[in-house]
Amino acid sequence: MKDKKSFLKLSRKKIIIGVLAVALISALAIGIFGRGKDEDVYVSTVNLEKGDIEKSLSVTGTIKGTDSAEISSSLSYEIISINVKEGDYVSKGQVLAVLDGKDLKREIEMAKKDYELAVLQSRESLTGNIDTSIKAQEVQLEQSILEQEEAQRQVNIKKNLHESGAIPLEELIQSEIVLERANISVELAQETLRKTKHDIEKAIEESRPKASTEKSLEIKRDVIKQKEEDLERLNIKSPIEGTVTRVNARLGRNAQNTDGNRPMFIIENLSDLKLIVSISEFDIARVSEGQEVEISADILGSDSIKGYVSRISPTGEARDQGGREMVIPVEIDIEGNDPRLIAGVSARGKVLIDRKENTFVVPFETILEEAGESYVLAVRDGIINKIKVAIGIEGDMNTEIISNDLIEGDEIILNPTMEKIDGMKVATASNQEMR
Repeated sequence: MKDKKSFLKLSRKKIIIGVLAVALISALAIGIFGRGKDEDVYVSTVNLEKGDIEKSLSVTGTIKGTDSAEISSSLSYEIISINVKEGDYVSKGQVLAVLDGKDLKREIEMAKKDYELAVLQSRESLTGNIDTSIKAQEVQLEQSILEQEEAQRQVNIKKNLHESGAIPLEELIQSEIVLERANISVELAQETLRKTKHDIEKAIEESRPKASTEKSLEIKRDVIKQKEEDLERLNIKSPIEGTVTRVNARLGRNAQNTDGNRPMFIIENLSDLKLIVSISEFDIARVSEGQEVEISADILGSDSIKGYVSRISPTGEARDQGGREMVIPVEIDIEGNDPRLIAGVSARGKVLIDRKENTFVVPFETILEEAGESYVLAVRDGIINKIKVAIGIEGDMNTEIISNDLIEGDEIILNPTMEKIDGMKVATASNQEMR
């Protein structure tokens, strides 16, 4: 299949050659039948000059910021505060809007209580009547402490009585023995309670609830964690630094119910703009990163600005629903910061594919194709010189020709034909005037 560009160029050549051929045939008829045998054939020529030529690819697209973000919320809560308006400049992490969190906080509290209840039920199923045995040990300790206190009181009383001579020493000693026994009972009760608690804790650690119970507790913990994260997301924040270009959020509405399900906010970094275009799969091979682009737009009037190809997508996409042609998204960074250029407007780009300066440049219709080779016919001293050339850069209407046999100022015949042969004597506008 022929290259699309080559096909268009060939069609353009045929049209130009066809129109000029009619004129040329007329001129030849006049030259042949209206002149004598010694008259020269008249030809139209252009002077060979050096100049600049470039090959470019025209594209269209939309101006956008270098970074953009569409901010939405998955939470189904009422918007109670909107803190920005279109045109505001925001920093990364800045709160754009706030959602009502009363219902969410209530849900978190209920989820925590549900989890605590499930934990208690799990512990009870593991420990059985352990809590009751703890209570018995605690009661025993309390009883021992009361007996200790009473024994101490009796010792104090009998010490006073002994000192006053009311009771013998043996009775005081007996009360002190009772106190010592009470102290030992308290220590034993304390140690028994400590050991009982330790055994319970160890039993709980070594015991494992059923897999279904563990999974149920895990799910309840995840629910609490998710809802606590949602609590933080009640503050709708900007993920980037930039300018607020759209505000679709409305006070009193559900965060998920913006106009036409559009994002709540659109933030764009407008300090550096880029032109986003889609280039046909037939042309993308001629485009590479770093190529210069001349950008124009209606908003710029007759002015243009410079840009550079900065990114070529590694994948293509269908141009339309039919999917017959694929296009590749390409980003073009715009140089400078022209205040007239704003995001969202359409713009045109001319991608510079190749460029040559100070080289021989001629119109397409001066090239003669013969047996796969390219030639031009140069008229020197009224004689045709057939010169083989190599084709260089092909622009929109002109092409570069390369040959060591070319001389600047040569008169190159327009629309050459096979009838005009090397060595043929012809007349041009310049040597007709001389005659």
